[in-house]
Amino acid sequence: MADAERELDEVLKDAHLPALVVAMVQLTGDESWLRPEWTPSYSPLDRNDPGIPADEQAKIRELAKAAILARPPGAEAKIPVPDTALLRRMMDFVAGAPIPEGYAPFLLDELALSGSSKDPQFEQPRLKEAARRLKVLVVGAGMSGILTGIRLSQAGVQFEIVEKNPDVGGTWLVNTYPGCRVDNSNHMYSYSFEPNHAWPQHFSPQPELLKYFRGVADKYDLRKHIKFETSVESLPSSSRSAYPGSTASFACAVRSGSPSPWNSTRAARIAFSSRSSRSASAAAIRPASQVLRRR
Repeated sequence: MADAERELDEVLKDAHLPALVVAMVQLTGDESWLRPEWTPSYSPLDRNDPGIPADEQAKIRELAKAAILARPPGAEAKIPVPDTALLRRMMDFVAGAPIPEGYAPFLLDELALSGSSKDPQFEQPRLKEAARRLKVLVVGAGMSGILTGIRLSQAGVQFEIVEKNPDVGGTWLVNTYPGCRVDNSNHMYSYSFEPNHAWPQHFSPQPELLKYFRGVADKYDLRKHIKFETSVESLPSSSRSAYPGSTASFACAVRSGSPSPWNSTRAARIAFSSRSSRSASAAAIRPASQVLRRR
């Protein structure tokens, strides 16, 4: 027990106190944690300073420790999903000021406590039928390419990702210079449906970002859809200008590297279609030819 208390003390020492306070509201069900004297007053020059007096900071940690230790092992939070009114109070508290009404729906959606508007809805028979007819080529297996692959897989669409590098990660794979790191909060620089609560730093370095994206790609079994060391060699500009017309097609040539003395250049015809300005355009790939070139 003594070891657990010491570990808890270490964790609480580094805790973001406004976030800790609202977590205690959920854990205990007690809204009196949202005390006016604990409302943060942030300094733009020091992200680690919540602007709460030192004696009050110590009180928050002491009371949080007691509440956590008093909680039976495995017990559920008293308020697993706060109602909208309480969530607004908690958000305003963490922000240290009322959040403008225009931002509230977006932030509530990002929390995704009861699902998100971005959760895919592909159960309609019309969408399932359309998905079966599509084949999509995704260029790049960085942050956006991984996300695209996940959503296409969930939609039941056949797809292939071509990636010029030997692994996923995009910019976090190729940039390894000293001090390379993300320049905004890691908790924002991640997929809303794949939060990571173990970022080692607020602005984590390149190896941590690469580890995260590799882990997501592996979790969703994307590697079987990816052709590594494969780059797009040609995509006619006239084809891009036709998108998203009612119907357009063009040839996309890709080049694959391999340990053998051969490179494979594969051309494909890709058709884009859009039924209305509000509908997402669909892409279909039809293999056109296979050509082997000696290096």
